[in-house]
Amino acid sequence: DNQGFELRCANGAQKFEILIDEATTGSASLSSSAKNSNQWYHVCAVMDRSSTVSLYVDGAADGTPVSITGQADSLTHATVAKIGQNFSTTEMRGYVCNVGYWNRVLTQAEVKSIWYKNYADLTTSEKTNLVSWWNLSADANDSHGSNNGTLS
Repeated sequence: DNQGFELRCANGAQKFEILIDEATTGSASLSSSAKNSNQWYHVCAVMDRSSTVSLYVDGAADGTPVSITGQADSLTHATVAKIGQNFSTTEMRGYVCNVGYWNRVLTQAEVKSIWYKNYADLTTSEKTNLVSWWNLSADANDSHGSNNGTLS
């Protein structure tokens, strides 16, 4: 039913995109500015479930926050989340590492602070409300919780 959350490269564009799709209220999306190919980027989506989703690229806000009132209402920790691929077969051509999931809103200062860190480098306060962390160097095992994923 394509319901869930995607963080991906926009189809046909060199932009990062967040898509939140909810069955009854429709979808909301936010795209970054154009990016260069063959370059590493730190991409962070921050969702305030009561109002907006924001996108940060390399620690800086990128794009105008988008209202998600309604779309985020039915999303739960069990909702399908895709990173690097949309719900069809379009895949990002690149690598993904150090994926974290918090059940709180990160500040811009926190986004900047975690930019170059792996799990072992996170401070105690940065681990506050951290649900899962996937290094993705060899597998999709969760370094923090028990939400192992699938690499494909």
